[in-house]
Amino acid sequence: MYKEVKIRWSFYIINFNLHYKNLLSKVNRIISYYKLRLARLPASNYAISSGFACGAMVSFTPLLGLHFILAVIFAYLIRGNFIAALIGTVVGNPVTFPFIWGLIYKIGTYLTNIKLQKINREINFDMIVNQTYEIFFPMLVVVL
Repeated sequence: MYKEVKIRWSFYIINFNLHYKNLLSKVNRIISYYKLRLARLPASNYAISSGFACGAMVSFTPLLGLHFILAVIFAYLIRGNFIAALIGTVVGNPVTFPFIWGLIYKIGTYLTNIKLQKINREINFDMIVNQTYEIFFPMLVVVL
């Protein structure tokens, strides 16, 4: 009465591999696009590399809304390229922020001798207001 349906696992594995390879090719294409964009900037090697370094440095700060502004200010101070500084802020993105902030928080607590706080997984307004010094200060000390 009912037909037995056989699952063809090989089809699903091949289909997954095709999607995975497609995703990798898109990521490689995006990376090569930004490499070419950096290489074609009309500035000296020093200006481009120092601008990119400023953007990457600023992306390690916990000052989220100020990354672009701080990158341009630091690039101006050391005569770096502003476009390269803005591209350098891509180093800090939603994928890398938890790792960066976890690392600088642990280093900051080590340097300032502040006890490690058990941070809840839920961030609410009360936690931001009451624990600002214990969390934000060690992170800022490492960056400065």
